[in-house]
Amino acid sequence: MKRIVAALLSLCVGVSVLVQTVQAIPPSPPPDPWEVEFEEYGRIFFMTPTEPDWNVEYNIERYGEERMQIPSGLYYNTDPLVNIYRVYEYVRPDFGMQVWFSSDGQYFVRINRITSREMSHDVLSFFAGGQRVASYAAEDLVRSRRALQRFSTLYTWVQSGELDQELGILIVETVESRTFTFDMATGEIISQTGGRTPVLVIVAAGVVALTAAIVLARRNRRIFLDRK
Repeated sequence: MKRIVAALLSLCVGVSVLVQTVQAIPPSPPPDPWEVEFEEYGRIFFMTPTEPDWNVEYNIERYGEERMQIPSGLYYNTDPLVNIYRVYEYVRPDFGMQVWFSSDGQYFVRINRITSREMSHDVLSFFAGGQRVASYAAEDLVRSRRALQRFSTLYTWVQSGELDQELGILIVETVESRTFTFDMATGEIISQTGGRTPVLVIVAAGVVALTAAIVLARRNRRIFLDRK
């Protein structure tokens, strides 16, 4: 009976600590609307969170009802706005995420520098005309999860990223020093270079070298004995 009571008390304490921990985690801020202007092309891109992704009263109070009524997408910056394409998923350029556009706004890529240990979540997504045309998970770009660099309770898979708007390419270097070049319009991998040699390759090379050394040593020994 005493053991049962002790177990129940321990369970209650554990649940209490868990509740306090959960309550201590601050809630994520509501997703905000944002926009990017492409003056040279007379265009403007709007990203507007929609229900249930956003707090109606919060965003209307901060940005006004008129702004919150503009659907996400690219527009000719005229009065009234003329839509070029729509985007039907919210893209947040924070919390480890970045959004890079082509010079005319026709293409954009979302890069998430943070991933989980499983590496199965999308970290690169390419959009053309508002539609997702290609996506990559961390496991598509990083060979070993051991190479991931710890970031708080999560991990980062990328060292750097650079967009060349003139050439229409995205260059990404991973934590394994592998460099990928992507076509901005299609999301296809144009080239990949560098990177650490996989462990299996190193082991295989070592086995081959050791075997060759043993064979050579035996051969030399036989030659020496025959001469005697």
